[in-house]
Amino acid sequence: HGAGSGRGSGSSRPSEGFALCVLAQFGLNLVIVGFEEAYSLFCASRPSGLGLGPSDISASLTPLSLSLLLWPLAFPRLERAIGAAACFQQGVSLFLLASLATPLL
Repeated sequence: HGAGSGRGSGSSRPSEGFALCVLAQFGLNLVIVGFEEAYSLFCASRPSGLGLGPSDISASLTPLSLSLLLWPLAFPRLERAIGAAACFQQGVSLFLLASLATPLL
């Protein structure tokens, strides 16, 4: 078999890696959307939540808004500097830390 036949031992690796990346991104986005919705409800509810008013909830969401605004500007430089895989791993790690720190804020 020639090099261009696509039947080599590593020919399925790129598609498997791509599928894993898409699956990881899907899971991350699902967690982010769920977190945003649950966080707002937790902040607003009175019996078991924080019972915050609209202005307090919006103030607590300001860091998220700033990160969503600035990330598209910072990502290209960061991706070129450390690579796509490291950028994704660092982003997930920072998101995990921010999620864990949110109740403390």
